[in-house]
Amino acid sequence: PRMGDGRRHRHGHRHLDATRRDALFWHDFLLRDAALPHELSAKIRGPDGPLRWLLLLDPPPFVVRAILDDHGREVRSAAARAGNRRGETALHQACEEGCCGTVVEMIAEDNLAAAQRRDSVGRLPLHCVWRNAAAATAVMRAHPKAAAARDGSGLTP
Repeated sequence: PRMGDGRRHRHGHRHLDATRRDALFWHDFLLRDAALPHELSAKIRGPDGPLRWLLLLDPPPFVVRAILDDHGREVRSAAARAGNRRGETALHQACEEGCCGTVVEMIAEDNLAAAQRRDSVGRLPLHCVWRNAAAATAVMRAHPKAAAARDGSGLTP
């Protein structure tokens, strides 16, 4: 039997397909954030930089939009500081982790200066994009000159 076919597992619970299970996880995540906003705020201000821990989970666009809407001021003020230990912003992280173009675009639009920020080895967020045309387009829209920019090793994106 396939996942999500509605049959009951031998323990009595129903199988959920991966998409529905992910949607329920993110729905619960946002409900918890609404109930305990200070908990998420503490993580956003953490030493690893804004939204870094969240982007590792590859959130869908609606979650990133909700976080930026609810905690945007905190995210932007954290981004104005040094970023994480390697100087990366949330935009660097979204590009490195292969987040969808919509997520990268939302983060770039929320903080246009992040597209121009270099990390500790001189890379712009565009240097971090891996085989994702939508993400590259979003970053280049925020910082058009990034396509010709060289990183600390002299490489262009």
